[in-house]
Amino acid sequence: MTVEADMKETGTAGLLEAARHVAEIARDHRRSSDELRYLAPEAFAAVRDAGLLRLLMPRRYGGFEASMATMVECLAAVAEGCPSAAWNIMIANTTAWHFGRRDRSMQDEVFSSPEVVISGAISPGGSAVKADGGWIVSGRYPFLSFVRYADWVFFPVACKGEDGSDDILSLYCPSSDIKLLDTWHTLGLRGTGSTDGVLEKLFVPDRRVVRNEDRNAVTEDSLRHATNLYKMPVVCVLPLFIGAVVLGAARRGLQVFTEALGSRTERYSGRAKEQSQAMQIRLARAASRIDAGALMLQEAARLYDERCEADEILSLSERARVKWLSVAGTDFLRQGVNEIFDGSGGTAVYDSSELQAIFRNIHTATHHAVCDIDPAAETYGKILLGAPVDERII
Repeated sequence: MTVEADMKETGTAGLLEAARHVAEIARDHRRSSDELRYLAPEAFAAVRDAGLLRLLMPRRYGGFEASMATMVECLAAVAEGCPSAAWNIMIANTTAWHFGRRDRSMQDEVFSSPEVVISGAISPGGSAVKADGGWIVSGRYPFLSFVRYADWVFFPVACKGEDGSDDILSLYCPSSDIKLLDTWHTLGLRGTGSTDGVLEKLFVPDRRVVRNEDRNAVTEDSLRHATNLYKMPVVCVLPLFIGAVVLGAARRGLQVFTEALGSRTERYSGRAKEQSQAMQIRLARAASRIDAGALMLQEAARLYDERCEADEILSLSERARVKWLSVAGTDFLRQGVNEIFDGSGGTAVYDSSELQAIFRNIHTATHHAVCDIDPAAETYGKILLGAPVDERII
């Protein structure tokens, strides 16, 4: 079967069905993933076999080049079962999407197998010194999600240009070249395995290095795909994917909380919790915030997909709007889960509580730098006022 035929047969409905199936398996192994501090092998196998690591992979290499709306729906569906599994799917796909913009030779190497897993760092670190035919790189990188199952690792490195100015290199290497440290002891998202990795005087050949890379630029090789996905801006949409993971966790939290109200009673009066007006109001507030967050994420995905399908690049103001809708929507979801957790009573403090896990996972996810609501609000406010902004962050 050709890639195009596979895409038509699977479609959005098929991918979403696969995501729901993965959610069930990943939920069964959620505690094991947390204890291992990386995704349990059974959960990883389910994710891989369902094809969810290929959502944003180029079709010519066996991927789906899915829409943002499809990506959001699939991530949210998996996150209802296990946010860590959804997070790892997000990481593998965003790095695959990134490589879809690289030189054809790089794509051929990285996507030599449709089952490839790519991990990576988002922030520059370490140091690089030019050598014959490549670079000698050293440095430490935190938050390498999914790295224990990765075939390749992408990382940016700060260096000096020939004129002495600051420069950034974008490099990749086999995951076996990185020494992993046991650092991932965290509040939540424990199953993501987002540990630190160290490079020790690693030689990276020039064919695996890009200099002065603009992550939003339209590259020549980004035009050689079945869709317009790879020439679309990248940075502004990263919070949307995190928001999708948070959305699934929040929806599951609302379900668990609502179902629990039917069996809970007030400690001293004996009255059923579901008959409490205060609890009914709390439930309504939580549901409305989660609904509002979902609508904002859906609008961000719709705007992005609309421009992609029309072969139009998002304007600066539209990029800022996509990012703001995603960050603000994610914050609404966080607020909704706070309402739920605050109304869950003493049982929610136990490690056996699913609501406690949901609370921990969401607060860990929303601490990612791209979800920082204050600078996102500042940037969007400047856009609305017509003031200059730092285009690199959107």
